[in-house]
Amino acid sequence: MLKRVQFEDWQTIITIVAFLLCFLTFLYFCWRAFRMSKDSNKHMSELPLEPEHPTVLSSDERTHQK
Repeated sequence: MLKRVQFEDWQTIITIVAFLLCFLTFLYFCWRAFRMSKDSNKHMSELPLEPEHPTVLSSDERTHQK
């Protein structure tokens, strides 16, 4: 009743290229992280995760301020 999914040749190539592109992007960012200088690493680790003074309030924050 249900047939097994069989990729055509061009579909297989697209999935392999997409996987390789994602994997190479991952390797590139890992390489950049390992080559980062200690000063840059320290600076990045001390950056705040949220801004001190948000410029745009979300709808939840607007309702709590009223």
